[in-house]
Amino acid sequence: MDTAVIDSPIAAAGRAGLDAGAGAGAVPAWHWRKLGQVFDPREHREWAGSHAQVPTVLVLPDRLRVYYAARGADGRSYPTFIDLDRDDPTRLLGCHRAPVLGLGAPGTFDDEGVMPAWVHQREGRVWMYYSGWNRRLTVPYHNATGLAVSEDGGVSFRRAYEGPVLDRTPEEPYLAVTPWIECEPVAPQGARKPGQKAPQQPGAAGNRQARGPSRGPAPDTGRHARWQAWYISGERWVQVDGRHEPVYVIRHARSDDGVHWHRNAVTCVEQAHPLEAFSHPTVLREGGRYHLWYCHRHSIDYRDGRGAYRIGYAWSDDGERFQRCDAQSGIAPSAEGWDSTMLCYPSIVRVGPRTYLFYNGNGFGQSGIGVAVLDGQLPGRPGGAAAAVHNREG
Repeated sequence: MDTAVIDSPIAAAGRAGLDAGAGAGAVPAWHWRKLGQVFDPREHREWAGSHAQVPTVLVLPDRLRVYYAARGADGRSYPTFIDLDRDDPTRLLGCHRAPVLGLGAPGTFDDEGVMPAWVHQREGRVWMYYSGWNRRLTVPYHNATGLAVSEDGGVSFRRAYEGPVLDRTPEEPYLAVTPWIECEPVAPQGARKPGQKAPQQPGAAGNRQARGPSRGPAPDTGRHARWQAWYISGERWVQVDGRHEPVYVIRHARSDDGVHWHRNAVTCVEQAHPLEAFSHPTVLREGGRYHLWYCHRHSIDYRDGRGAYRIGYAWSDDGERFQRCDAQSGIAPSAEGWDSTMLCYPSIVRVGPRTYLFYNGNGFGQSGIGVAVLDGQLPGRPGGAAAAVHNREG
């Protein structure tokens, strides 16, 4: 196992990173204006659990459905949701008090925890990519990414597959989780022109019946689209104060169906030091440019300490290699209160003319979920045009 210890040169460089910034840059002409905390699980201890972690937003016609990972007394996480007013996302409409997806079968990749990562409406269904958890003996846990599908508007989900759709590979031996996914529709080969009648398909009904029960998304549901994902890939585990801590980076993948992914192991955002870890990328395309927000932390003193998560920012013209500019993230911890020691797990959503950032504050979500709105204009690529992508638009 690639394990570094805190008295190594890697750790020495990492300790210096506690007091060094990353990605210097000019103050941008835009920022995230905080609207406030929208949900605090501490106010609902009788059913909400200890956390409201990794907010993941589904835009519905009359509301914003924010999935999150609650955590029970046994330390296991499960996904549930709150509903917010679409026009005023600080107004709570209701709380779902039960898991939308249970734990996996014993021995599977998600038998000890499930956390939402990305949701998407597609052809009458809601797809949810999620992070599955297993506890381990040599290190605290292992993560991989699963896919679940809802046929009732996102109130309940079933697993599309018992196994993960993103996991360890020969080139990425640790973990692959929390993807942010972009789905760009493309015309299928042989697509009909407007007004052209569909050709006869003799025996089509019989062929559909012969397929039998579906074990995953409906056939062709994920096709006729270009999919790409930005996800978290494990780099190593390091020992800090006698405890193993994970170090991970952001990587990129492509797919033809949203299930089978081609991964090139390119690191999207360079680490500021060897003990820096990233989580929860969220991407917005504007003017032909990719804008990426993420949270990043140290491996030392990061539980609400000096090395705690902050939200960073980077941009790219190709979606794979990003220029890091953390000073332009547009958001910082508050002077006091629920998001004063940590900012983590950003999730961006477009709602009509407005763009919102949902995020967690102190304690990795123990203090709840907040929202901010984008003020100002994100810069685009010179001469670029906004792409018609389906990620978080409503």
